[in-house]
Amino acid sequence: MAGKKIEIMMKDLTISIVNYNSKEHILKCIESIYAHGEGIDIDVYVVDNNSTDGSVDDIKKNYPDVKLIMNNENRGFGDANNQVLKRFNSRYCLITNPDIIILSGTLQELVKFMDANKDAGAVGCKVLNPDRSLQYSCRRYPSFIMSISRGLLIDSIFPNNKIIKKYLMMDSEHDKVMPVEWLTGCCLMVRHETIKEVGTFDKNFFMYFEDVDICRRINKNWKVYYLPDVQMIHGYQSNSRRIGNLKHKLIHLKSAIYFFKKHGLFTNNTDVLQEN
Repeated sequence: MAGKKIEIMMKDLTISIVNYNSKEHILKCIESIYAHGEGIDIDVYVVDNNSTDGSVDDIKKNYPDVKLIMNNENRGFGDANNQVLKRFNSRYCLITNPDIIILSGTLQELVKFMDANKDAGAVGCKVLNPDRSLQYSCRRYPSFIMSISRGLLIDSIFPNNKIIKKYLMMDSEHDKVMPVEWLTGCCLMVRHETIKEVGTFDKNFFMYFEDVDICRRINKNWKVYYLPDVQMIHGYQSNSRRIGNLKHKLIHLKSAIYFFKKHGLFTNNTDVLQEN
């Protein structure tokens, strides 16, 4: 009928996974999504950063419904996810890692929480290590000294330092719903309207700090929530904290400097690491 507005129905959830030579893990990740996505209309995207391990061929063979975006270079974490965030047509988008395992009920509860809490610009669930111990995925904003110590693994010398405990929110209860300053990018569900308002990841971060940055922007007009009632398992792949090579340290340092310059935070530089 002329003049009649046609309403386009949005899917419930888009899931974005950036892949770079993660063949051993990403197939299990996708399997867990489809195994535990009942009742939700889901689009799954894999953005491949020029992998050479055959993972793309395996995804095509085993999961033909997955939407693949192929890059001819490694574009990093944030910029690769932006390729999904700029096109997704669902109410929410879950940013996650290839070495994540989705557990039963997690996706449903995250969507349900976002539906019920209109002030939530982003939400993340409780993240567990493979041994089911708690992974501190919700955190307070870092100081520059803390960021450098994390990048150089200096903080591992002082694991019980009160500054580290405060940064990782080890002094907080992780069994209650709470607004937080930021969530790690291994499990970050964002609202479609929020991304339209605050923008996507800053592509100047190749890796590290892109999650802190986007959560800081979201927190200006929305809230970022931690939801502990449901979990994901993360860490089957060797993560960046275990990679001690010079290249990763330099990338971390570059991202830290850019983050603190961007937000004018170099004055917050007084933390000193020392054993309790």
